[in-house]
Amino acid sequence: MDRTYPSASPLARCPLPAARSVLRRVIPRGASLVTSLLAVATLLLGFLIAVAMASDDAMADSTGGGFWMQLAAAAGMCAFMPAAGMLFFAGLVESRPLARGSIWTLCALTVATGGVLFGFAMEPESGLGTAIFGGVVCGLGPMSMIGALAVYYGLRGWRELSSGQDREAQTAATAALRERGAWTVDALSDQLGLSREGTVQLIRSMVRAGTLQAEIDEGAGFIATASHMARAARQLPGVVSARGRISVDELAAELEVPPAKVKGLIYEAIGARTLHGYVNWKQGVLYSQDAQKISGSQINCPSCAGQVELVGRGVTQCPYCSVEIFL
Repeated sequence: MDRTYPSASPLARCPLPAARSVLRRVIPRGASLVTSLLAVATLLLGFLIAVAMASDDAMADSTGGGFWMQLAAAAGMCAFMPAAGMLFFAGLVESRPLARGSIWTLCALTVATGGVLFGFAMEPESGLGTAIFGGVVCGLGPMSMIGALAVYYGLRGWRELSSGQDREAQTAATAALRERGAWTVDALSDQLGLSREGTVQLIRSMVRAGTLQAEIDEGAGFIATASHMARAARQLPGVVSARGRISVDELAAELEVPPAKVKGLIYEAIGARTLHGYVNWKQGVLYSQDAQKISGSQINCPSCAGQVELVGRGVTQCPYCSVEIFL
């Protein structure tokens, strides 16, 4: 039977599960999302109003200012400051730390931009540098408070994100190994959206924590649950007996274990006295034989016909062809 290790489907090979997890925690929800969208709409609408006000010749003549000064003042008053207030409120009603931190980061930037615009409107001849300095000075209090809140909730949210991603990865790994007891490391990495090293570390941490009973063979690139390996050990004698002659590679594919693990399973079956026959490791072929045909103190090697002395039970190696005979 031609069977191979399970591999991930093309849909499961999406490299962005971590990005999706971040977006779920950063994007606001409910009332916070609605308020944030209203803030964006206020920015757009306020800027259009600011352009209209700055273009009004009558207003420009009455205040003695030019177009850019009028635009800066109107934009700061009609767009950025109202939007900043809405964003601050959106952060208050948002319960998730990372989303709240992201909203208040935008709020702090909006306050800073509005302050720069007001600074430019007050001293249009002083240049952009002076406007930025004046805006920062004017908005230093609100920016500092909102910025500090954004940093606090942002750091708190990242910590929760990290632990949440670990829990999600552990849940996904448990589900994958429950569905299929054996995976290649590469296939499971694709399934979980992790690097090869990240997958190995994840499985090892779960084994150490006692939440998963599994073994990892990094050399063979193989991960299997303890129940899968136990099932393979139980099935091995029956598979060998039914086939009579089977290669190690065929046996590995039948049991869904790497060839490097088959030798250990064979010796386990020999120790349990459930497997009788002989194996030629050079050719990689295993033969099943009736225990009565290889009983007694001396037998002829089933491979080269040389005389072999059998001492006790277990494995005896032919001195002529190195075939291992087991009782």
